[in-house]
Amino acid sequence: MERPVILVCDTLPFRLVRDQKTGHLSRDNGQGDTGGLQVTCGSLVRSGHGACLVGWPGLYMREEEEIPSRDVTDSTTTSPRAPPNVPVVPVCELSPDDFAKHFAFAAEMVTPHMHSLSEFSMGSWDGYEPFGLFGRKFGRAILKALDGYPSRQAPVVWVHDGDGLLIQVANFLRNQETSREYTLSYTHHISFPPWEDLQRFPWSNEVMGGFLGYDDVMFNAQVHVDNFLECCREMSLIVKVNEDGGTVYYQGRKVKVRKVAPSCQHDKLMKLAQVAPPLPLGLKEGCKILLGAERVAYTKGLPERVRAFGRMLERYPEHVGRVSYYQVGIPAGTEGVKVSRVHLKVQEEVEKAILAVNETFGTPLWTPIHYVPRPLPHALLAGFYRDADVMLVTSLKDALNLVAKEYVSCQVNDPGVVVVSMYAGVSEIMEEALLCDPRDEDGLADIMHQALTMPLWERRARMNKLQSRQEGCSVEAWVRKVLKGLQ
Repeated sequence: MERPVILVCDTLPFRLVRDQKTGHLSRDNGQGDTGGLQVTCGSLVRSGHGACLVGWPGLYMREEEEIPSRDVTDSTTTSPRAPPNVPVVPVCELSPDDFAKHFAFAAEMVTPHMHSLSEFSMGSWDGYEPFGLFGRKFGRAILKALDGYPSRQAPVVWVHDGDGLLIQVANFLRNQETSREYTLSYTHHISFPPWEDLQRFPWSNEVMGGFLGYDDVMFNAQVHVDNFLECCREMSLIVKVNEDGGTVYYQGRKVKVRKVAPSCQHDKLMKLAQVAPPLPLGLKEGCKILLGAERVAYTKGLPERVRAFGRMLERYPEHVGRVSYYQVGIPAGTEGVKVSRVHLKVQEEVEKAILAVNETFGTPLWTPIHYVPRPLPHALLAGFYRDADVMLVTSLKDALNLVAKEYVSCQVNDPGVVVVSMYAGVSEIMEEALLCDPRDEDGLADIMHQALTMPLWERRARMNKLQSRQEGCSVEAWVRKVLKGLQ
């Protein structure tokens, strides 16, 4: 008998709206979080692997309130992010103000140190309790979800964390008196630093203790597994690491540590790309396209990328008027409570850099950089992926970055070229991509030129190898691999 899965993520793939007059709740499936983590979790739920979904609904809910069922007559439920009618247990009694403050702490303190980008950390958080509130609130919701299963079943509680908000959930659960059997699995969707960087983080003990509260800890890239095991060895007085790696002994328990990188839906994306409409307004006609697609965040290296594009036009003037760069992404400050000063600062820097390039090189008939400040529907994005000559994935740091994989899956015509940061986890498995140092703007400009001028035979050879590596990849296959590793 397959073990049921309780899927936990910080926010649900839909938001709730409260009627100001009646106080009644309703779903707004068009307003869900559109980040990579949420898209992945939504895919898991739709594939039937999430027997139950736990997350914050976007507003304060009382314990006695319930999530309204989906209105099947509502056209918004056709959204690719709308989950099917699976049981949903909301995280209750957590206000938007509390969520926003904890997200700001995660964005301004936790993730900069996790990514070894401490220069982006901001603010004074002395005396702040960073992880306990979320540990308690999410832990109580998980216990409620567990009560929905017969005692003979031992569910897998699979926590997905893309901001470092849910580190202490396992420790809260371990401190509760319950006879229920379950396995605590944790997927860390951001980077993990080496010891020399982690020890600079004031809450490094809470971080390590939180990770080691789980039974199964998964990272997106091997370098982050290695960094975590290194940090465990540095804590050798309390932690024992198996010599062959992959197993940590802590407080009488065995913790499995492994790399299980999420997959994109390769076959589905190929089919979408084959039927996606052509780019609007003849964008492709007589003009090559560079494409970037991600939310505005300091980890993504967007200001550096925009300036590097300007440097390319300066160093290689033959591209002026013949190449356009499209940047698709969600601007900072438009995602409800998920706002932080560091992201807003980067947003301002990106906009200034785009304006500078367009003013320097633009003409009445040609705009060098087009900024699309909104997420695109999958059907339209697949067309952009398919028709872009160069895909730019130039993060300063990234645990993985599924955008690079999605672009490869959509190359169904004459293939383009993917440029990948050497600091993105996906670089471990994309040897045929052009690797770059995103901080070296002149070097990145040269690589953009190399990608734009690469001959067809070389593009085909590189893309054939990249695509062959992704054959058979799917969210379902990823889930099977995760659950098999728990046996």
